Amino acid sequence: MFKKDLRVYLPLIISLSIVCGLIVGYYLPKKYASDSNIAPEGIDKLPLAIDYIRRSYVDTIGYARLQDSALTGLLHQLDPHSDYIPASAYATVVEPLEDGFQGIGIQFRMVDDTAYILDVIKASPAFKAGLKIGDRIIYIDKDTLVGKKYTTEDVVNRLKRIKGASENVTIVRRGFSQPKKILVSRAKIPTHSIDLAFMPQPTTGYIKLGLFAENSGEDFSETLRWMVEQGMKTLVLDLRGNTGGVMSAAIDIADELLPDLQMIVYTMGANRSKTEYKATYGGTFEEGKIVVLIDEESASASEIVAGALQDNDRATLIGQRSFGKGLVQEQLGFADGSAMRLTVARYYSPSGRCIQKPFGNDRATYYEETFERVDEATKQDSLANKKRQVYKTKNGRTVYGGGGIQPDVKITYPKSPERTYVGWAQQKNILDKTAFKLADAKRAKLLAQYPDYDAFTLDYKTTPEVFAQIHQAMVSEGFTLNESIRKKTDDLLNKHFKCYLALYLYGYEAFYRISLTVDDAYLQALESIK
Repeated sequence: MFKKDLRVYLPLIISLSIVCGLIVGYYLPKKYASDSNIAPEGIDKLPLAIDYIRRSYVDTIGYARLQDSALTGLLHQLDPHSDYIPASAYATVVEPLEDGFQGIGIQFRMVDDTAYILDVIKASPAFKAGLKIGDRIIYIDKDTLVGKKYTTEDVVNRLKRIKGASENVTIVRRGFSQPKKILVSRAKIPTHSIDLAFMPQPTTGYIKLGLFAENSGEDFSETLRWMVEQGMKTLVLDLRGNTGGVMSAAIDIADELLPDLQMIVYTMGANRSKTEYKATYGGTFEEGKIVVLIDEESASASEIVAGALQDNDRATLIGQRSFGKGLVQEQLGFADGSAMRLTVARYYSPSGRCIQKPFGNDRATYYEETFERVDEATKQDSLANKKRQVYKTKNGRTVYGGGGIQPDVKITYPKSPERTYVGWAQQKNILDKTAFKLADAKRAKLLAQYPDYDAFTLDYKTTPEVFAQIHQAMVSEGFTLNESIRKKTDDLLNKHFKCYLALYLYGYEAFYRISLTVDDAYLQALESIK
């Protein structure tokens, strides 16, 4: 009888237990918590919440990590370019934009478990100590790299800790029977923002600007003066792949190319008044012809320069629509070595346009937009049929805002079976890997046969054995070659393969020089000059 009654009242008993639990759960924190009152209206909730978490959370939590996470989340809610830089990442993020950095003066990549030297900066400690392209670093002082999964950042940080010439690196070099110890010191290495500068024609100069650092304006001005002295009448300024940097450097570079008092850019924000930047007197190249190369990775400071030259009808822009970053950041440093970058204004080109593309809270979508710019149905730019704000250049030409800078001459890449095949060979890193293996195995023989870049450019031909390796690697990736286009394909493969092989034999400058010989936008620029 009792059990039967219990079954009848059991739902009621369970319900009362739950209600009691909720009441106790509500009043216990009120009674025993140190902060039992609701925060007064008007008090900032964020510091209050962080402090409450720090003092009351069930597990021990690092306060610094909590602050870092809060700042990162807060800034990521604003726009894609406001960001928090932890102290551990500050040097990696900020140093490239400064006028120099501490190091030994090499560029390298991690291959298996060693640092393979790709380039040695002239006059650097590494250059003076005798380090060469192709050397493998296996020890830094007494720390071995062999057998350990070090990242590139790990090796960079270790090299930065070298204090003097008493320290050394141990290398493996082809032709040496034993590892070789080399004494090398650490020093301030100037930031080189110009990747390549030369005169491809008697009156034409070419400058590839890799980034906008604090000393970029000075480097550019010096290079420009040298070219003018050589008789330059036309400048090809290559800003492709240049994602920006220091805004003042962009203003300095545009100033060298624009006549006196012409508008370069102006900035304005809700909490920042309008500030105008105009060309000053005495630019180095104010009258000669200019062609600017841009692509979807040309952003920020690159777009300031390109927009200023286009709006003032000072240059012809060739290439692809630029990225579309029209926001200005200021940096606030913290005592622990971290920093935050906050967007404080928009910048506007001389015609009054802001080229910032639309954004939401999804950063991945924002950055991946550049891969989806061609409408597959029409093969047109995704903005081609969309209504955009219209502006006029100094001479009345139409330009648009709201989504990057549209070039005056858009480069279209004609499709063909051989181009598609070579494109996949590049995308799958097959050309890069094959060139690396060849240079590593036969460096001495190749350098004896082609002692300098000029000899290599004129005489090198990819051998049938190397072609066979490339094609076999492509088969393993699922790509087959139609034998009817074999000759055309191998001719194109030879041109592109030479670029990668030159990188591993002579360094980045050789890579850039040879790349231009198969560069449609660059060749179009030279044609437009004619």
